[in-house]
Amino acid sequence: MPSIAIASSVSAPKSSLSQRLHEVGLSQEKLDPWLADLRQSLQQIRETPSQGAGFIEETICQRCRELERHLLQDALQKQADSVAVMCPKCVHVPLTGRWRQKSRPLRTLCGPVCVTRSAGYCKKCDDHYYPADARLGLSGESTASPLLQEVSALLVSKMPAEQAEEISQGVCGIRLNDASLARDARRQGERAIEIPPLLQQVRSDQTPAVITELKELLPTLTAAQAKKVNTTVEYYTNNLHRMKYTEADLRNEPVWSGTIESTCRQYQCRMKRCGQFWSQQGDEALLTLTSFWKNGYWDKLFPHAQLASVSRN
Repeated sequence: MPSIAIASSVSAPKSSLSQRLHEVGLSQEKLDPWLADLRQSLQQIRETPSQGAGFIEETICQRCRELERHLLQDALQKQADSVAVMCPKCVHVPLTGRWRQKSRPLRTLCGPVCVTRSAGYCKKCDDHYYPADARLGLSGESTASPLLQEVSALLVSKMPAEQAEEISQGVCGIRLNDASLARDARRQGERAIEIPPLLQQVRSDQTPAVITELKELLPTLTAAQAKKVNTTVEYYTNNLHRMKYTEADLRNEPVWSGTIESTCRQYQCRMKRCGQFWSQQGDEALLTLTSFWKNGYWDKLFPHAQLASVSRN
């Protein structure tokens, strides 16, 4: 009887940490100096009796931020290189007359990075575009990354930019100057104004769309928030046949929304501080940012914020 050979399955050796980091863009030339610097810093802490867990945690956070910066730089560049030179507004329209590649510096929470991308001219739009900017979510001429813009908007919506500058080092790990904070927060506030709030959609007789949007928000909410949203959805659903605001406006009928004194008081805590002066444009921008935060619409401005909300839940 012929013998039957049974091949034993041998598992492939697991790759080392350095190999896995190399796969995501961190070369050994960058990893070795970083590890040496981290070991030296931790050794100095061990030799200093007065430095405890707080020093260890802060040192590791600071050193890892440099590692994150290298990874972010590589990932952003690969994303930019993968974008076809097509018009971001027209569908499948290639850009002509390509310019030479141009670098765009970015301020991030990990530190400064730089992305090189191509540009071209769209005959249909009669304008020039950097397609990679649209793909990466980089807006206008701002040098702040989307995550840094979110942090700036959130800080300035809670306190004056001068105070936000003072705590930025402890909160974000990098120091942000008050002018950049105020400028980035205002940009995001003006962008928020362009997003129609749900109440405006209700007043435009788009209540079914509002109900759908509220239901989509439920998985990201806490139990208390979900209870309030469900109550609102139930009310809108039961009274949908009566919510005809456009017809009421044509008949010049009044629309009562209830008292707003409590709402005004919540906003005054931020807006009416000593020595503050507001232009109408700046006032509306900051009020809109605060409204987005209070109403759970922050991810409308910063889609990446959904990742943080899911991880916190």
